[in-house]
This record gives sequence, C-alpha cells and structure tokens, in this order.
Amino acid sequence: MPSADVDVTLTTAAHRNRDKSWQANDIFDIDALSIAVPYCDVVVTERHSCSVLNATKVPRKAGTRVVPTLSDLITILNET
Repeated sequence: MPSADVDVTLTTAAHRNRDKSWQANDIFDIDALSIAVPYCDVVVTERHSCSVLNATKVPRKAGTRVVPTLSDLITILNET
C-alpha cells in the first residue's frame, strides 16, 4: 500500500526527531503527502519532508519526484 508507506515513513521520522515538536498541521501534511507522493508525477513540499522522503527512496519506488522549491518544479517542467 503506497500511501501507508509514505505515512509510516513520515510519522516515524517525526517521532525520531527530538528537536522538533509536533505542530497541529503536521498530521494534515502527512495525510496530504501520503496521497500525493504515490499518485502524482511531481510533488513540491517543504524541505524537511522532501529530505526525509528522498532519503528513504519512497518517491523513487512510486516513480515520483519530490522537490522542495517551485524553481525545482519549473526545471522539471522545462525538461519535458
């Protein structure tokens, strides 16, 4: 289940990071990324989630590119 893979990856990373406390929107972000990463070609998200996902190679399994900035998105769109 690709969505569960993303959810578990991001939730586990959040629990392991003792330097960052949970914010109210963290659950919403995880839920949204759990749907977007497995089913979109490109996902733009904040740097931390981008780093966590790309380090675990979850997007590669889904065939998705996850990037942290809109300029990265423009570069990808210009490639096609």
